[in-house]
Amino acid sequence: MLFQRTEKYTDGIKEIKSDRKGRKCSLQGTGGPASPMDGRSGGSAEKASFRASFIRKASLAVETALVLPLFFLGMITLISFMDIYMLQTQHLHELCENVKKAGMY
Repeated sequence: MLFQRTEKYTDGIKEIKSDRKGRKCSLQGTGGPASPMDGRSGGSAEKASFRASFIRKASLAVETALVLPLFFLGMITLISFMDIYMLQTQHLHELCENVKKAGMY
């Protein structure tokens, strides 16, 4: 309810008033979360909120910069182990084939 109407009868004349006290403009400020003071006086609460969100974003970037190389290193290690296992399997297969050929003689 943005506008609340109140009807008042004085001396037989109908008087309609709109109550706009509770209405807040949604386009004020930076669009961030409402501050605890909620007066939108442009105080330090909005700046603190901006700093907190900036610090969260910055900490996420730092965490990504530290974890991403470790993830890539782990993936390369895993691929290397699979490659070594493939080579070992190929050599074992060749050895079995050579033993079969030698067993025929």
